[in-house]
Amino acid sequence: MGQFFNQVILTYQDINGQTAENFLATQDQSSTVAAAYEALVTAIEACTDAKIVCLQFQGTLNRDVTPEEGPYCTAYDRGVLFSKNSVSQKQQRLALVGPKEEIFDDDTYTIDLENTNIIALQAQWQAFCGDGSGNPAGPFLRGSRQEA
Repeated sequence: MGQFFNQVILTYQDINGQTAENFLATQDQSSTVAAAYEALVTAIEACTDAKIVCLQFQGTLNRDVTPEEGPYCTAYDRGVLFSKNSVSQKQQRLALVGPKEEIFDDDTYTIDLENTNIIALQAQWQAFCGDGSGNPAGPFLRGSRQEA
């Protein structure tokens, strides 16, 4: 039988009204409220044109936000970041829905890990996300543009 663990569920909406979801394992295995994850949401949205309209963690936080236009702004476009869990060393991934053009290198494919918004996101990723045992996520190792 598998291990049960808390997840934060993020629902994105793109400029066309299409939605996508992320399920992120959290370090917090208690009953923290959804609003505690606003810093993570803010860091993600600094890297995306799609916006997070709903955040769920032990409750629901609906958000009134407006998606932006951009070359990769649809729910099908992703910027995928990879890391390894700091303890288990298992690979973890974060899919940014509708990534902003400026987070990519000049090749428009590779995510620039030294981009200031990516660095800020990494700090929030490591502070909030992890595995079912509460071990924190590790730093981003690489990232690239993909489609869902």
